[in-house]
Amino acid sequence: MRHKRWRGLYITATRHYEVYVEYEITRLEQDGDAVIRGTVKYDGCTDWTFPEGAIWHTCTRKELQKYSDMLMMCFDWTKEILGKHWDGDETNWG
Repeated sequence: MRHKRWRGLYITATRHYEVYVEYEITRLEQDGDAVIRGTVKYDGCTDWTFPEGAIWHTCTRKELQKYSDMLMMCFDWTKEILGKHWDGDETNWG
């Protein structure tokens, strides 16, 4: 098991044989409940589970990056659409 602190998060990585690594990501300043749990397999497939029960699956790093970029675009576009009404907190994870 390995641990890493990254941008206000605490990440635990557990290797399962030669097949996959399981991750648990928590916020450092909160009570330790997982924010995200997930796995990355030897073939590049990923599965991420969020507290509300949503599951996100990707099959390659390129696909994961594509969706990450899309979500960031939506975030930035929302600031543009809402204009002066935008009050998004961009410091949640340090």
